[in-house]
Amino acid sequence: LQDTQQEQQQLFDQNGAGLVAFHDDCTIRGSPATAMRAFRTLVAAAAPSGLHPQLPKCVAYSADSAAAAAVAEELGIAHAEAGVVVTGTPIGTPQFQSAHVQQTADKVCMLIDTLMSLPLPAQDQFLVFTMSLQRRMMHFARVLEWEHISEHMKRTEAAAVAAVRRLMRLHPGPGEGAADQMVLPSRLGGLGLLRTAPEVGTAAYIAAAALCEVTFREDGPPCFRPFSGPSGTRLSQLWQQLHDSLRLWPEPDRALDPTGGTIAIVLPTIQPTVTHAIAQRRYDALLAANDLTTAVGERAAARLRSCACRESAIWLDTLPVAPSLQLSNVDFAFSLRHRCGISPMHVNARGVTCKCGQFILPDDLDHAMTCKSLSGIRTVRHNILQERWRGAGSRASVSSTKVPNTRCFLTQHAQELAGTDAHAQSSLARRGDGANGGRRDPGRADDVGGMGEAAGPDAVGRDTDVGNDATEGAEHRDSGQEGQGQPQRGADAQAEELDDAEPASGVVPEADKIGDILCVPPSGELRIADVSVIDPVAQTYRRAAARGDGAAAAVRDKHKAAAYRRYNPHAYDFVALSHETFGRLSKGALSHLKYLADIAVECGIQDRAQYITNVKRELSVGLCRGNALLFRMGLQIMTGVSGKAAVAGRIRPVAEL
Repeated sequence: LQDTQQEQQQLFDQNGAGLVAFHDDCTIRGSPATAMRAFRTLVAAAAPSGLHPQLPKCVAYSADSAAAAAVAEELGIAHAEAGVVVTGTPIGTPQFQSAHVQQTADKVCMLIDTLMSLPLPAQDQFLVFTMSLQRRMMHFARVLEWEHISEHMKRTEAAAVAAVRRLMRLHPGPGEGAADQMVLPSRLGGLGLLRTAPEVGTAAYIAAAALCEVTFREDGPPCFRPFSGPSGTRLSQLWQQLHDSLRLWPEPDRALDPTGGTIAIVLPTIQPTVTHAIAQRRYDALLAANDLTTAVGERAAARLRSCACRESAIWLDTLPVAPSLQLSNVDFAFSLRHRCGISPMHVNARGVTCKCGQFILPDDLDHAMTCKSLSGIRTVRHNILQERWRGAGSRASVSSTKVPNTRCFLTQHAQELAGTDAHAQSSLARRGDGANGGRRDPGRADDVGGMGEAAGPDAVGRDTDVGNDATEGAEHRDSGQEGQGQPQRGADAQAEELDDAEPASGVVPEADKIGDILCVPPSGELRIADVSVIDPVAQTYRRAAARGDGAAAAVRDKHKAAAYRRYNPHAYDFVALSHETFGRLSKGALSHLKYLADIAVECGIQDRAQYITNVKRELSVGLCRGNALLFRMGLQIMTGVSGKAAVAGRIRPVAEL
C-alpha cells in the first residue's frame, strides 16, 4: 500500500486533495467533490495489489454536517457526526475530543495495571511504562489546549507514580514525599516520570501550531495556518501569557507579527525550552527546601546532588540484554528506594540496636552504607566494581592485574625511605594492640557481616580500604535539629579524619601501599588504579556534598592521591576511581574511562561513545547490586527485635538442600 500511497500523493496534490496515511489507515482531505474523486482513485489504484477498503470502517466527517452526510451516502460509508480520529488526533466537536482523550487515558491506566500484573521482572516493567505507556498521552498536548486534557493527563501520570511505588514494594503512606523527586528528569536526580506542568502543555500547543504555520505558509491550505486564521488571536493570547509568566525570552518576542520571525524562529522550539526550565526550577525548589543547618537537611541535599547526573541514573534506562546489566526484583526495589531517599525498613518497624552498637530507627536511610559490621559486604561491592573496571580495560585491549604492590615501583632512594618508615611503623605496632598494631591483617578474608560466611575469593587480600572505610560507620544518630546539641564524635570518627588527612611532606603513609588494579596498555605505560565507594551522606562528607555536586568523590580522590604519593618515582601513573554510593563518578574515574576509550579507538574500536556508555551501564548496575546486597544483609538486624536463635539469610540464595 505504501507504493500506491506515494503514487497517489502527487496526484492528490495537483487536484487539491490531501492524503494523510499511517500504515493501512488513510485519511483524505478536500472539498466534497474532490474527496470523493480521490477516494475512488485510491481504491482503484490499490485493487491490483489485492487491497480493498473496509467500508464498514470508513467514515465521512465535516464541520458542515449536511455535506458530510451527502458524501457518506454517495460512497456507501458511515457519517461521523461528532468527529473522526486521524493518526491518533481527535478532530471534531469539543465533546468528541474530550471523550477520545478520556478513552485513551482509561486505556493507558488499564495497560499499566495489566503490565504490573504480568510475571515480568521489575526492571522490564519499569522500562516498558516509562519508555512507552506513560508517553501515549503526550501528543495530545500538541493538538489540544491544556485545559481540555489536563485532568486526564494527571490521571495517567498518577497511575505511573503508583506503579513505581508498587515496584518499590511500598504500602500507601510511606514515601509520599518522594513523589516530587520521582517526577524530575533522571539527569536531575529523578526517575523520569512525567508530571506535565500547564506551562509545558501550553508551550507544546503553541509550538505545534507555529510549526504548522511555517510549513504551510507558502502554498498550504488556510486551515493548516493557525496563526493566520481564526485561532490566531487565541494563540497570540496564550503566547503572551506564557511569555510573561516565565520570562525566558526577550521582550520584543512577545508581540507576534504573522510575517515576522518570532513565529518561524522562536515558537517552534519553545516546548523543550519550557520543559527544561520547569524541570530545573523544580529541582532547585526541592534542593532549597532542605535546611542545611540540620543533619537531616544536609543528608537530603547531598543525596539529591549526588543523584543529579547521568552516571547515577543510567541504570534506570539500561536494557537488561546481558547478565551484567540485569537486576533482580529485590535489587531493583532497593535501588529505587535508595535513590528516592526511602528507608529500606518498614515504616512500622521497631527500633533495634545494630551489631555495630548504633540504635537504628525506620528513618535511618543509609546506615547499611557505613555500618562497621558490614565491612565484608562492602568488600564484595568493591570487588564487583573492581572486576567491571578490569573488564572494561580488557575490552579496550588493556591488560591488568589485581592488588599491585607499589613498593616494586619505587626508586632505590624511595625504597630506603620506605624501609625506614616501615621500621618506625613496626615499633609503633609493638606498642599498639595486637601484632598488627590495631590494623586488620590485609591477607585475611573478611567475614561477611559477621554472619559466618566468607566474602568470597575476590575478598581475599584486600585491606580495610574498600572505599567506605569501616570507620565511616562511626556516624552517630542525631536529631538533625539545630539547637539540640552536636552528636558525640567517637574515637572511630576522629580516626577517620586522621586517616583522610593529607600526609605531611616527606612522610610515606605506608611502607607497602596496595592498589586495586595495575593497568598495562599496549603502549606499555603503567597505571595503578584504586577503586573506592563513598557515601556522600556520611558524616565525614555530607557537609561538602550538600553544597557542591560531586564534592564527596572529589574529596576522596584528593585523599587517595595523597596516600599514594611516593617521592616522585615516575614509574607509574595513579588514578583514583571513586564512586559515590548513588552512582556519581569522580573526575578521576571519568578521566580513566576516557583514557580507556582513547586506547580502544587507537586499537581499532569504531564507536567510542558506545564503549563509554556501555561501561557506565555496567558500573552503574554493578553498584546497584552491591548497594542492594548491603541493604539486604543490613536488614538482618531486625531478627534482634524479638525471638531467639536467629538464622542468617544467605548472600546468594540456593535451591539445593
